Amino acid sequence: MSQGFELFSISAEQSVIGALMLDADAMDHVGELREDDFYRDDHRRIFAAIRSLSVASKPVDLLSVFDALESSGQCEQVGGLAYLGEMANGVVSFAGIRRHAEIIRDRATQRRILATAAEVQEVVTRFDRTTTEKLDFAQAAFARLTDAHATAAAPQDIASV
Repeated sequence: MSQGFELFSISAEQSVIGALMLDADAMDHVGELREDDFYRDDHRRIFAAIRSLSVASKPVDLLSVFDALESSGQCEQVGGLAYLGEMANGVVSFAGIRRHAEIIRDRATQRRILATAAEVQEVVTRFDRTTTEKLDFAQAAFARLTDAHATAAAPQDIASV
């Protein structure tokens, strides 16, 4: 892997979350995005709260998201109202939300590839399996990753997630 390439984009994560709190229709542009695509735990929690509000047909705005996080006892872990406001205030344009969501998803897939490769490497370096069993394991591990990526990349209705 080349130096300087990070397997996450905090700015893309903040941009998507900020846009989602400012525009009720923005969720339509990130329907394939999942909370585990976010690199940072606080962003995962915030996105999960936003998705829950959206699926329940409740308003998704800064105060509603704050209230949802506060009622679930997660407000402190995500930086509170100040951090939510910072993300909302940092949104320059809604035009890039789809592209920012793609960046988040792409980087998450790359992290999953790396994790799968590490898992395969760990199995390969042990002496408890034959070479054929190790190869089968590696093929199955990457097939699961490929299947999960294909499923996540397929268009989905937001209510079905």
